Amino acid sequence: MISSQVRSFYIEPNRLDAPANTLFTSKMPRRIFLGLVDAEAYNGSYEKSPFNFQPHGITDIHIDYCGMSVPGRPFSLDFTKNKFIEAYIQLQETLGHTRNNFSCNSISTKMFKEDGYTIFGFELSPVAQDNSLFELVRQTNISVRLNFRDKTPQGGLYCVVYAEFDQIFSLDALRNPIIDSIV
Repeated sequence: MISSQVRSFYIEPNRLDAPANTLFTSKMPRRIFLGLVDAEAYNGSYEKSPFNFQPHGITDIHIDYCGMSVPGRPFSLDFTKNKFIEAYIQLQETLGHTRNNFSCNSISTKMFKEDGYTIFGFELSPVAQDNSLFELVRQTNISVRLNFRDKTPQGGLYCVVYAEFDQIFSLDALRNPIIDSIV
């Protein structure tokens, strides 16, 4: 069974980077998705959508865990020069759309670049796409690092994080459900 968690953290205005933000300090998730949204929209502005994930001049984003970094080599993103296809393909791979021809999320490269669908995906588990498998519990710290070409906007940004974890569902002798999770 898969359980999910959503977290967010604030990135102050006028920054060229977001220092390492520890997202999880217990169990390692299967996969993580991240998106940047304007702080005003995140905090409830009626004029802006909290689901409008823009690149905001990001040049690099990576996840650190277990002494490793994902992706293995840093992205060199520049959305103004159309250097974002690596992140777009990684999103499709994380969603499992590159493994079969039967599913599609309908996010085009144009939508990913400028229409509010800039979401970054990271697979942290070799069994991330197979719901019938699960890994042994790995205790670790998960942190994310971000670098920007330009300073972050006035008012700041929020990084919204969605993570999926393995969870075991079982029944005891009296048929009471037991859900094991370390999150």
